[in-house]
Amino acid sequence: MRGAPAFDLPPDLIGAGGLRMWFTDPPGAIVQLAQSARGTKEMAEWLIGPAFARVRGRFPAEDALILVIDLSLMNGRDPAARAVIMDKARESGRLFTRTFLVPPAKASAVYLTTMHAAAALMNALGRDINIESSLADVIARCEMKPAGPVEASP
Repeated sequence: MRGAPAFDLPPDLIGAGGLRMWFTDPPGAIVQLAQSARGTKEMAEWLIGPAFARVRGRFPAEDALILVIDLSLMNGRDPAARAVIMDKARESGRLFTRTFLVPPAKASAVYLTTMHAAAALMNALGRDINIESSLADVIARCEMKPAGPVEASP
């Protein structure tokens, strides 16, 4: 069901505009909107800044992270938000070896065309970005589950 939390436990992070993030196993993260909202530049800056820093801190030795961004509940977006994300993807997109995007449930044909074009551009630059119709399908296909607690050093 679109908009349902990725997992039946509280998210590991809550950020700008109600974004929520779970760390996952295999190593990576799932990001979702908690409620219907417009995608803002502040959300995008939280995602590429503090949220990505926390992912890197949670998985410091990993070099094959998965990122899933579920935009099912997004009901519009500030143009500046896309620019922030695209700039970061070009600059350091190799942090995530696979990225999955679930478009807004009410996305227009123009929005979907633009999303597919942006993914194609990033794929041409060597990124692995996939547009998916369902978060549940991505979770099942990638066999994702919540990451356990960080193990203490002996």
